Amino acid sequence: MDTKALKEIGLTDSEIDVYLRLSDMEQSKVGPIIIATKLASSAVHRALHSLSEKGLVKYIKKGKVKIYRAATPSALIDYMEKKKSQVMEFVSWLKEKSKSSKDNEEAEIYEGMEGIKEMLNELTDGGKECLIFGEEELLRDGDRRLEDKGVKIRRIANAKFPIPEHIRVCNNKVAFFSLGEKKAGYLIKSGEIAGIFSGYFEKIEAE
Repeated sequence: MDTKALKEIGLTDSEIDVYLRLSDMEQSKVGPIIIATKLASSAVHRALHSLSEKGLVKYIKKGKVKIYRAATPSALIDYMEKKKSQVMEFVSWLKEKSKSSKDNEEAEIYEGMEGIKEMLNELTDGGKECLIFGEEELLRDGDRRLEDKGVKIRRIANAKFPIPEHIRVCNNKVAFFSLGEKKAGYLIKSGEIAGIFSGYFEKIEAE
């Protein structure tokens, strides 16, 4: 089965595997899910927790044991709509803030995976800290190299509510990008816009 669509809405490989396996079961304890997915116990527990937060997995307790089941398929649409709505709110917010911005702003477009990597190098060049919204497994190696260079990585992936993904903030710059079929990135150099996203990041992290 092609799981690209599930990755596009922000699910990790582990979350997809657990969700699909659980969808084949009426309900299940953790043990059979671990056996079915062949994932580590810790990975399955993390995936179940994050899927529960996203409304894609439900559970009941029988004594001290949790019994899990996959939410109805329409829950995926609800989750996607929540993410879309939140991104649209961001766009509206940015438009309003941009009207009153007094600093010199620049925006650049990058195409393809190599273009995105170039954009992220520009984003973090000389930076001390990088704020990351969401999981991006394709970029993990690059993130580790940043940490080796002394750049502090702060990431929000499993919040209590859907968050926009593929957004990074560093050095008074904000990078937006897509890792789908048509890979592209947009780098905005604006202290004000970077401040907006930084503030939102801190608010989510404090929840």
